[in-house]
Amino acid sequence: MKKLTSIVFLSLIWCSCQPKETVNVYPQLEGHVLTVEKLAGEKLSFGLYDASIPCFLPSGRFQNKIQTFLLASQVEKNEKLEIEEIGLVSFMFKDSLHEVIVAQPTHESKKIVDISNYNELSLNHPELKHLFENWIKTNCKEFSCIDVKWHNDFKAKLKIQDILTK
Repeated sequence: MKKLTSIVFLSLIWCSCQPKETVNVYPQLEGHVLTVEKLAGEKLSFGLYDASIPCFLPSGRFQNKIQTFLLASQVEKNEKLEIEEIGLVSFMFKDSLHEVIVAQPTHESKKIVDISNYNELSLNHPELKHLFENWIKTNCKEFSCIDVKWHNDFKAKLKIQDILTK
């Protein structure tokens, strides 16, 4: 019996020393590069949506498929930046669903706020969320943008993963 206990004990120690396979529920999407197409202060349009008021954030299109706004400063047109997703904003415009990614550069010197995810944006900088929502609503003629919703960074990462797999 003592020998069996020793074997079980040694087996448990051996198993605990083996490398463990980790399961990550968040998609590993580091290293996405976005080219800045519009600087803050420029008008833009995407899909059926045509902004009449210049945007206060620089922007580009990820994989030429989804409009992406950057919480960034000191960027230049056509500059390529590695980004991390912060959130996704969806809204209905003329019976069509529009989605935009809100992201920030990974390089610290380009960031305008010190956040790493949607929760930090919501808790520490709700004014940025309201400013962006109001910009979307103000650009819609005759209040035609409805149902503006924010989604977290996980949803933004899933959207990009979906784009990459198509």
